[in-house]
Amino acid sequence: FGQEKEVSKLLAIIGGVGFILTLLSGSAWYITLVLTICACGTTMTLYLSTWVLSKDDGTDAMRKVSDPIREGAEGFLRVQYTTIGKV
Repeated sequence: FGQEKEVSKLLAIIGGVGFILTLLSGSAWYITLVLTICACGTTMTLYLSTWVLSKDDGTDAMRKVSDPIREGAEGFLRVQYTTIGKV
């Protein structure tokens, strides 16, 4: 719960700075707005990926089901990327 507060503070700071820069940027305000939105999106993506990867893999029964699914998905993606790479 403490990390969520830190992320929300960081997003508020990025948003505030972006808003001020948008007001000061004159005719290129849209570029500043887009960069601010990108910075907020990147911050949120880093937070969510860290949160998801910190979770437990599950019980042995769950891993017994998920491992073959993961292997099949990796094989499928390998074939797809190889095919796309040849094009």
